[in-house]
Amino acid sequence: MEKDGIEIFTLQGNGDTAKAAREGRGERENPKFLQVPLLSSWDTKDLREHLHITDTAHPVNLDTVVVRRARRILEAGCDGVIASGTSVRKLRQKIPSILIVSPGIRPEGSDPNDHKRMLTPFDAIRAGADYLVVGRPIRNSNDPAGTVRHIQNEIKRALVDKSPGPTTVHKVSMTPA
Repeated sequence: MEKDGIEIFTLQGNGDTAKAAREGRGERENPKFLQVPLLSSWDTKDLREHLHITDTAHPVNLDTVVVRRARRILEAGCDGVIASGTSVRKLRQKIPSILIVSPGIRPEGSDPNDHKRMLTPFDAIRAGADYLVVGRPIRNSNDPAGTVRHIQNEIKRALVDKSPGPTTVHKVSMTPA
């Protein structure tokens, strides 16, 4: 995969899946392996339902669950996670070196589609995302190039006005969805 230019690869599975992928990668640096601790289309209500927690007196903190799962993902051998919403900042605070790819990025005023936990490009960079995933807002725009320029400007503004987060911005590329 590395020789094919694949830099990041999302794994679906358990700890054994991540361990097998790392073993297959050997000493090579790439591809980086990521897993999803919690879908961006899920909120606390969805998580409670998934965990079969019907007692509302039992607190469920979505970000705490994401951080706990992220730690297990890293322990299994992955390089990072795909995380969205408030979880990005919490992950950056709790696990500073983690690689974070943030989906569900929506410029201000964009349709959220199925994302319940989303951030603007500005907020995602400020929160600590290393990579942003922006699909439908560009694809569905009447002016895709203008939308991309707007997103790039938000990223630049966030880097200038930056609080704790990544120290570099990785290359920005547009891949058709």
